[in-house]
Amino acid sequence: MRRDTLLVVLTTTCSALCWWPFFIMQAPGRSHLWFLPYPFIALLAGYSTFLSNGRWLRFVVASSIGTFVGVCSGGTIWPEEDGIAQSFLLYGAGVVTLVVALVSSLAGLVGRKLSAR
Repeated sequence: MRRDTLLVVLTTTCSALCWWPFFIMQAPGRSHLWFLPYPFIALLAGYSTFLSNGRWLRFVVASSIGTFVGVCSGGTIWPEEDGIAQSFLLYGAGVVTLVVALVSSLAGLVGRKLSAR
């Protein structure tokens, strides 16, 4: 398996799994922790870009797809108790995916400047 393929798969998988703890803990006070996965996903995209010699766009797409799949699958496996909140899952997944795309783009551009070559 090529190094870039492995990095894309790992970026997608890790971006998806970063969101699952928020769905597992069904506590009312979990809304104040919404920002925690973003730095990890940004570091992952930046480091993957660094290791792939500056190919940043594929990791932005991989982290965005992984985030969307992770939020949708986490909301499906561990649904909200409130049916109205559950009905807005796709809208929330779309917003979170756009923010992840922005954050990982910035990290990818920084990683591109610091390429491993």
